[in-house]
Amino acid sequence: MSAVRERLERALLIRLREAADGRPRGEQLGALLRETAATERVALSSGELRTLERYFDDRFFGLGELAPLLRDERVSEVMVNGTRGVWIERDGRVEATAIRFRDAEEILVLIERLVAPLGRCGTDRHPADRDPGTRVDDPAVLRATLRSR
Repeated sequence: MSAVRERLERALLIRLREAADGRPRGEQLGALLRETAATERVALSSGELRTLERYFDDRFFGLGELAPLLRDERVSEVMVNGTRGVWIERDGRVEATAIRFRDAEEILVLIERLVAPLGRCGTDRHPADRDPGTRVDDPAVLRATLRSR
């Protein structure tokens, strides 16, 4: 399924970038996914379509691989340690995940997505916006430390 998912992802990105105003929207995703699967001659069950739509929505418009962790009610904390890995606290126990980020840029994109709705920036150009303890969604707190190497 991962090869099919990658093929669909490439085709979907091309179609999303063709948005009339140049701004792809999440609400277009379901229809575009169905059209893309048909064009790519990929047969998917309705369950597979729902799973892929959620995956692509998380990937393109949300928090990527962190999204399922944040939806898990048993997870009380998600800790991203740069490109070295992601750990979670689940049911009071800290455990490593298989999630790894390619580079700092990928992490910065997620930070931007988290703080943008708060009117914050979170980039090196606006270091004051990387305030440790920024409230994201009560009772969640985002702490981001960015280091140059």
